[in-house]
Amino acid sequence: MPVRQNPRGDLLGVVMSVGDPTQKTTRVYETNLYLPYHSDPSDVVGLLCVRKAKAGGVSSLNGFPAPLTA
Repeated sequence: MPVRQNPRGDLLGVVMSVGDPTQKTTRVYETNLYLPYHSDPSDVVGLLCVRKAKAGGVSSLNGFPAPLTA
């Protein structure tokens, strides 16, 4: 069963720099701030790139079958 991702009740989050990092209600994925590796309980994770970013846009994923060994 899907769970809401924020107080607005969104089931999916748009990952782009649209939030004000000085506001407590802004989620880090709504900014261009660094988001360290973390774990969210899930069965499936998907990323969709609609168009290439003008700058930045670096993403990386890590899963249990292939742990980060850097």
